[in-house]
Amino acid sequence: MAFLDNAKAQPAVWQLCVERFSGCGYAEVKFWCLQTLQEAVRTRHAALPPDEQQRIRMAVAQWLTVDAVNVQSPLPPFVKNKLIQIVVELLRVRATGCLGRAVNVDGGRPARSACVRTSLRL
Repeated sequence: MAFLDNAKAQPAVWQLCVERFSGCGYAEVKFWCLQTLQEAVRTRHAALPPDEQQRIRMAVAQWLTVDAVNVQSPLPPFVKNKLIQIVVELLRVRATGCLGRAVNVDGGRPARSACVRTSLRL
């Protein structure tokens, strides 16, 4: 556990997660990568340079369009759910950055859940 906690504390842990997610066959490792990436986005996203923010968004987009729909090696539901949580977190930090304090986009779980359901229907 100490090794994983140390890895999470590293500023560039998001790079490890991006590099390992698609290449790993273990759902538990994918989940850890997603959970760690979600925490990094929540706490460090604003401090990252724009090119690194873009790399995270591109990786998540690839996971949604390739990994999440792969019928030969399907992701388990708990990994798909965590992936959607990262999408919502990225939307939240992006909207917060764009809209500032004019709109409260951090409405908590019910608002995030509604956001995901609405996004999936579009």
